Amino acid sequence: MTNKYNQLTNNYAGTSDFLNPQKLANFPAVKDGWLNKIYDNTNNTLLYNSDNTNMKMTECILDSKNVWDGLYKTDFAKWVIGSPTLELTVKSYLWSNPSATISIPNLNSSDTGYAYSNTGIDEVFAHNTVWNHGVDYWISNPSLQGNTYLLTAASNIDKLYSATDFGNQFRPIVCLKSTTVLTKNPSTSKFDLTKAE
Repeated sequence: MTNKYNQLTNNYAGTSDFLNPQKLANFPAVKDGWLNKIYDNTNNTLLYNSDNTNMKMTECILDSKNVWDGLYKTDFAKWVIGSPTLELTVKSYLWSNPSATISIPNLNSSDTGYAYSNTGIDEVFAHNTVWNHGVDYWISNPSLQGNTYLLTAASNIDKLYSATDFGNQFRPIVCLKSTTVLTKNPSTSKFDLTKAE
């Protein structure tokens, strides 16, 4: 991802001003509650504000309208983001591992982002799971390690870490509409998408 980090953040103010309805419309994943340590969608409350580079990058990865929808959205999808948030990743993990206990610490105004060595979070990224599959990829949250660092899922160690402009990849997430039906195709072992009648 050489130079890509800077290229993607140049056009972002990075104020995390999700209280602005016009801006929030570009970030449906945030509007749906998948960045809830920064924006509380239940109460329309901004919990954290930053103009740091890592907040700019977070916004870019979550900007469905201006970046990702044009690349991957189809009639079957509501929105697309460039990589999962930590909230989304942990929620997905707990859905398939209901006995696990994992929490994400709240952010303070002096923080540069999310804690990344919190007890329980690393188990999400264990080897041979859908969350760790051979390539380092961005988690779309700013990191507590520093104002240019993002959270990153490691490919060769069972943990989350932080990085800046290294060779990390995006892992696009597509939110399907509730009317979309997935049917496994036995000949390809993939899923066919259709609209519910």
